Amino acid sequence: MFKKPSELESASTVKMLIYGQPGMGKSTLALSAPEPVLFDFDGGVNRVNKAFQCPTLQVQSWEQTMDALEELKSGGISYQTIVIDTAGKMLDYMSDYIMRNDSKMKMRDGSLALKGYGARRVMFIEFLSRVSMMGKNIVFVAHEREDKDGDTRYVRPDMGGSSLGDLIKELDLVGYMQASGKDRTICWTPEEKFYAKNCCNLPQWQK
Repeated sequence: MFKKPSELESASTVKMLIYGQPGMGKSTLALSAPEPVLFDFDGGVNRVNKAFQCPTLQVQSWEQTMDALEELKSGGISYQTIVIDTAGKMLDYMSDYIMRNDSKMKMRDGSLALKGYGARRVMFIEFLSRVSMMGKNIVFVAHEREDKDGDTRYVRPDMGGSSLGDLIKELDLVGYMQASGKDRTICWTPEEKFYAKNCCNLPQWQK
């Protein structure tokens, strides 16, 4: 039952997150992955270069998202990569679904109640598990969020609650995209001021 190191199977798919400021080209980079399909939660597909546009779900509800995953599982569309743009907006659709189906999960001001965040975390983990079992590449796109500790600025992916931590555990790569003069660079290696992850031994910086 045990295999020698030389006999171990390597993963054939990659799970990753790209984040940074708006306008950095995150969506375009994500859609350069092999044979992508796009879950457009953020309504940004029209801003993507037409050369990179692909079969796209312009998400209107979480129910529609689940139906689309079933369509992909049925084999009706040829694809190798699922692109989620953006991860933060996807959580908003989850929150909307939870509050529409259980009024106890909703605060008077229309925001998600504490129990609702717990329900959303369960939904998010189930979603990650479901997509992972489809055996395809998955690329999450997220905006950056700035945090401060005194005068020190930290940058993190813009995802609320505990969902960011749950996602990071599942990923092979996390890249921070930023401008360097006229170039766009992406860093896969953690630094003091921003989060990254590199389980694929990529170069620290790429243009």
